[in-house]
Amino acid sequence: MKVGDHVMRLNPHIIQKSPNKGNYRVIKVAKDLSQAPQWVGKTEKFHWIITIKYIDSDLKVDLYFDYYDQCYKKEKVNTATN
Repeated sequence: MKVGDHVMRLNPHIIQKSPNKGNYRVIKVAKDLSQAPQWVGKTEKFHWIITIKYIDSDLKVDLYFDYYDQCYKKEKVNTATN
């Protein structure tokens, strides 16, 4: 998965460094069920929502990815409900 020029690994067991030098961990991977699957070539593709948590704070962010694994939206997660 790519966020700009940054390549993100989906392994929840590793700590990664964001382009702004913050350390984060992937804590959730889910299909975006509000988007219908689409065939790209001979492969069925989906939209994904990846939730990350920054290690040094309580900040959680949902990253929305399209059929081509490109991030098109970032949204802070309300930690009062999660």
